[in-house]
Amino acid sequence: MRYLLGVLLFCLLGNLEAQERPDWVKQRPVSSMHYIGIACVSKSEKDYMQKAKQNALNDLISEIKVNVASTSLLHTLEENDRVSSEYEENIRVEARESVENFKMRDSWQNDTEYWVYYELNKFDYEEMVEKRREKAVREGFDYWWQGESSRNRGDLTIALECYLKGLEAIRPAINEDLICSVEGKDMDVGHELYNSLLNLFRGINIRTTPGTVEGRAFQGIDAPVSVHVEREGVPLRNVALSCKFVSGDGVLSKELVTDESGNADLYIRNITSKQPSQEIVIVLNKSLFASLEKSVYKGMLKSVLEVMPKGRVNVSIEKMSVKAFLEVKDGADQVLKRVVSSLLTNSYFDLAESPSQADVLVLVKTEFRKGEEIPGEMYNLTAYYTTVNIDIVNNRSNADILHYGIDEMRSLSPAKNSLTAARNAAMTNVSKRLRQELGRELKRMNIDMLGDINPTPDRLKKKPVADVKPDVKVDPKPEEKKPEVKKPVIVVKPVEKKPVSKEPEYVECELIPNLFVRYVGKKDYGDKTILNLKVINKLEDDYTMNLVRYDVKIINEKGEEVKIERMKLGSSEDDHRVSATIVPDVETSLVLEIKKIQSAKLIQISDSKGTVKLRNLE
Repeated sequence: MRYLLGVLLFCLLGNLEAQERPDWVKQRPVSSMHYIGIACVSKSEKDYMQKAKQNALNDLISEIKVNVASTSLLHTLEENDRVSSEYEENIRVEARESVENFKMRDSWQNDTEYWVYYELNKFDYEEMVEKRREKAVREGFDYWWQGESSRNRGDLTIALECYLKGLEAIRPAINEDLICSVEGKDMDVGHELYNSLLNLFRGINIRTTPGTVEGRAFQGIDAPVSVHVEREGVPLRNVALSCKFVSGDGVLSKELVTDESGNADLYIRNITSKQPSQEIVIVLNKSLFASLEKSVYKGMLKSVLEVMPKGRVNVSIEKMSVKAFLEVKDGADQVLKRVVSSLLTNSYFDLAESPSQADVLVLVKTEFRKGEEIPGEMYNLTAYYTTVNIDIVNNRSNADILHYGIDEMRSLSPAKNSLTAARNAAMTNVSKRLRQELGRELKRMNIDMLGDINPTPDRLKKKPVADVKPDVKVDPKPEEKKPEVKKPVIVVKPVEKKPVSKEPEYVECELIPNLFVRYVGKKDYGDKTILNLKVINKLEDDYTMNLVRYDVKIINEKGEEVKIERMKLGSSEDDHRVSATIVPDVETSLVLEIKKIQSAKLIQISDSKGTVKLRNLE
């Protein structure tokens, strides 16, 4: 009897709650008068009331559709609906920020749930849209008028600024017809701004005097090239210009701006290519269009660049050979020597067989030392430090031309590896950095070819004490085997702060329902990469995971499958098979060791019950 009474009471309470639920909770209402947003959040969540309100607003905003008029500027800009979708999202973001326009119609809650009901009157919204359109037309026209006046005066930069401001002013309404009447004639402000911007660069002429100059490799040209910018015979002032070698290479004036007469001087500071015929191109500085790249109008940039004017300067190089003698000291590393030699001969020098034939001396000195031991997750590591100094000296005047250095570059190698293997790996990493940096440094050189070549330069003379063989024992104790002259010179320098590493953004997928595999991040050790993952059990019971190497697939950034060399799951570690019991609510570590990769495009893990795929992992 008590049992029956309990069941009846439970049913009665359930029916009572159902009766208490408002109609809008039971079934979503449909209205021709209002946009509606409804959301429900569990009361167990932190700040559940605020979350429910935000979710309800997002739900409401999703009902707002942005219509694109066939004669609007947005329709002109559309590229496969991408521009339209971007604009629609911007409108929704702006609407989200204007929460005062929305009204909370109702809310309801019980012991476990909190519900919110928002609405926005469609007619009020349409009135707001119309006011926004009228404002866009007025402000857009004002900026267009100012731009036209500036263009007629020859102020191209100010005209461009006005057109861009006008485009930004009409942006909230570019999906609509922006028509106004000017002296009895209809005018679409959006299209006028668009066309004025494109036509602004038509008819511009960039003229260079002289059009051809003569020079020498590794030397500058004293006399400037005069650059004149005009449009339909009107000089354009305060115009920012960019210039670069499109064939050959060298150093030019960093920035050019035309004066009141539309003129600017281009200086060729240095020519760093042996190419006999080279070319410099002068164009309008792209910074003028920075605002286009960051807006819904970025598709316009391509059309603008197509009509951009160009000025050209031909550079004729006097045929001559600049020869360099390369010497690598302190244990000449062949990898390093090949890299430096390649950089020198690529665009800059011919290599000389002896100092007596060389215009410059390239002196490379290296130091390599063993550092501290580092405990690793799967094996211990040893740190090594490499220092490289490269000096380029004029062999005629004995003047220093360039100094480039890499100070104490750190590399890690498994502790079990030999010193030779560690050195080879370190030099490979140093060589990568040299390829990136030394070429840029070579462009800074200016070489004076006056005077006679020094056949026996002092820089190459060896000191009598320099050749100390490594097997000479100063003391029988192992820790004192190295001669004192090998002790590295310590130079105290400010600590170079490394960028603070960001916390990894977890990528997580379900292997089976309520059993998750999460990617934590990767670490590189020498020529190896360690991928760190977590297995998380949200089941009620323990889960036994068995992984075989062939059930784990890793695809690198090149689309190549990478072999698993070692796996570790919990305390189970093997190169073929691992097994562990995954306890509920306890994160179990999964570590995969592979050959070094830049990124993992895919990590696929399978066991007998399921498969998980994690993609695009850095």
